[in-house]
Amino acid sequence: MKTIIRKLSCRIVLMLTLIFCEFLSLAQSVGIGTTLPENSAILDLSSTSKGFLLPRMTTVQRDLIPSPTQGLKIFNTDDRCEDTYDGSKWAKNCDMKLNRETSLPANNWRPRADFPGGERYYTSCFSIGTKIYMGLGKRTVSDTTLRKDFWEYDTETNVWTRKADFGGGFRAKAIAFSIGGKGYVGTGYSGTLLKKDFWEYDPVTNIWTQKLDFGGTARSGAVGFSIGLKGYIGTGEDDVVGDKNDFWEYDPSLNIWIQKANFGGASREHAVGFLLEQKVI
Repeated sequence: MKTIIRKLSCRIVLMLTLIFCEFLSLAQSVGIGTTLPENSAILDLSSTSKGFLLPRMTTVQRDLIPSPTQGLKIFNTDDRCEDTYDGSKWAKNCDMKLNRETSLPANNWRPRADFPGGERYYTSCFSIGTKIYMGLGKRTVSDTTLRKDFWEYDTETNVWTRKADFGGGFRAKAIAFSIGGKGYVGTGYSGTLLKKDFWEYDPVTNIWTQKLDFGGTARSGAVGFSIGLKGYIGTGEDDVVGDKNDFWEYDPSLNIWIQKANFGGASREHAVGFLLEQKVI
């Protein structure tokens, strides 16, 4: 009888010891793939052939999660971003962080959310702050249906939002630039009619306002850019002489156009230009 009691006592002590050791291991760090987990980590995953996989879902599925807790993470299959709930909203961490804390590595391209308006030719585009605005154009080169929609792209959230349609109606091959927090779009063609009207877009009110018509002839395929608080339009093709080389300056504070020196090269259309140290090339 004493022998049986001793054996039972030993078994009970052994079980209690094992339970106590398991409790200690859980109270400290747990390692998977390693016998020496980091002390600062509650769970240390180690592997040279496998990764840690977050739950994968669409934005719609993510937004159906009831009462997400702060710090909850998922992988968003819509835009290939890691989404983290910060307590009030879902914050994104994509190939390039969108909170300006890091920059895109040199000589790299990263995919962004596709333009939701469909394939386009002959669009117009300008930027204001961290937002990009794009619209107009047509779906294919041979397409006779022009577009008048305009969209805003938020570089911080990687999200497109449709804005008010262009005030000048259906248009292609129009120029665009921004000055002082406002966007400007003008010229181009609508059907077979060349245009010279000029419009200002206010992103705060989401309203297009018509300004003084472009100072030169109606045309399409012109080039436009801004320097400081002035805008410039030149070259392109009109119905009178064809390719042009004239250049005009727009002052939004006075709403006037002033003709400047002609472009130094030959007359042309569909040119490009960019600003570098307050000079255009």
